[in-house]
Amino acid sequence: MNLQPMEDYFRDRVRIESRGADGMRGTVTFTPDLQGPPEAGHGGGVTGMLFELVRLFQDERGGEVRVPRPVKIEAILHREVPLEVPLQATVVPTEGGWVTRILRGERPIV
Repeated sequence: MNLQPMEDYFRDRVRIESRGADGMRGTVTFTPDLQGPPEAGHGGGVTGMLFELVRLFQDERGGEVRVPRPVKIEAILHREVPLEVPLQATVVPTEGGWVTRILRGERPIV
């Protein structure tokens, strides 16, 4: 059995639409292997995706470190994360960190 590195696994589920100094926009799709509750994304997988979105924005890959460690992630789950549905994702730099959001239309999910 050959397992895909976690970085690649998450990045395969992201499509970047735009990236610049002021932020990044794209879509993310949670697949059934990231399922937690029935028909919804697992909270740990969702949190991992938030971090990977920041790493993508910072162009961090492999062993590179562009996001200072240790990392503190605060996630607010507003509603269940649907599976197999492309969701909007944004990353915006802030003083001392980033705000990453996952939305369905105009409704915040995470």
